[in-house]
Amino acid sequence: MKLSRILAVTIAIGAIAAVGCSKKDDDKGKASKKVTDTNKKPGDTKTPADTKTPADTKTPADTKTPADTAVKLKVDSEVMGAILAVAKNCEVKDVNIKCKNGEDKKLAEMYGYTKPKSRVATIDSFAATLGSADEKIRGVSAWILASKFNYAWGKDAKVGSVSADAAKALLAGLTKLTKYQGRRAIGAIAKAAMLANQKDALFAALDASKDTYLKHQGYINAAFYGRMNVFDKATALGKSTDAGERLTAVKMVSGIPKFTVVEKKILCPWAVEQLKFDADEKVSEVFNTAGYIVTSCGGEYIDKLLAFGEAQLKKNKFNRQYYFVYRGVCFSIARALMKEPGVKKQCERNYKFLEKAANNKKVEPQWRAYALDSISYQRRDAKSLKLMQRYKNHKVKEIKKVAVDAIKMLKGYVKK
Repeated sequence: MKLSRILAVTIAIGAIAAVGCSKKDDDKGKASKKVTDTNKKPGDTKTPADTKTPADTKTPADTKTPADTAVKLKVDSEVMGAILAVAKNCEVKDVNIKCKNGEDKKLAEMYGYTKPKSRVATIDSFAATLGSADEKIRGVSAWILASKFNYAWGKDAKVGSVSADAAKALLAGLTKLTKYQGRRAIGAIAKAAMLANQKDALFAALDASKDTYLKHQGYINAAFYGRMNVFDKATALGKSTDAGERLTAVKMVSGIPKFTVVEKKILCPWAVEQLKFDADEKVSEVFNTAGYIVTSCGGEYIDKLLAFGEAQLKKNKFNRQYYFVYRGVCFSIARALMKEPGVKKQCERNYKFLEKAANNKKVEPQWRAYALDSISYQRRDAKSLKLMQRYKNHKVKEIKKVAVDAIKMLKGYVKK
């Protein structure tokens, strides 16, 4: 049988998450209608050869949805057609897609910068195809979810905007994906589940997964729309003895966009507590990410971050993790918050701390140099230029090099 017919049959009969097209609509010539209500229940199994049209075909027994119930989805015919075109005409191998005639670009451009389709309004089309019996259709669906649904979905994305049926169909489809398809698509699936208020179903699937990477990426992405609704999971992981789970915890919190006033009172003190995990050398991002959260909290939390660093420096500790955290304290907040009371004082305190690190002989030369570099990175003015002049002939070659390079850079910022 030709692939085109197989694809058509697959879509119509509901073999992809029990999606069906009513025969009544076909008879009235409404196949081109943009949004189709896929509300048809699975029926008796017939082979494609026994059918004359896709609408007459019933759901095969091996492609029923979980609990063998009908799933109500509204698919976008334009998106669905584009998915099928890629599956039919292109080479689809796991996470790689190659098209000679640009079918993949046409599908991707539907979610580009020029009049993009709503992700909320079209997620059902991917819920319908992710569980397809055809591996190529599954591959195309997973590819777009990974590339176009992995970040913010737009202003219409609010909790309740995605149907429970769509979320459940996506979770069911996840089980049919290859290892790498699943890892790439889980971000979009987790976001859809939280927008559908399906936290329990999502976490049940993630908790049961044997793929640690997929599991943790699912938790992290769930926080984007789940916010405080998933903080209980973050706190539990944050108490783990496993550094990887602690990393997932701080990444969950750092992935929550723009803390509200109420959230800030809970999340910022929690992030300060996570700074103590600076000993996780193998998973250094725990401290880095916690530091990023604390920096974004601003105000009194910057003071706590500086106090922590100063206390650790007394123990001769300043390394790669510290470099990335403390070089961002004033680079990230200076422009937006310099008018806020106390910020200039905090920045001066930060520069003083970094220069002390640069002069601590018990800190490795590389990190002493980077501590000095962090000052000119954040403060690009005549004051920093004057400071670097004092270090341009330093005995430690790493510090000397950083100072010389900084002088060249700063001269471009300082007017003569």
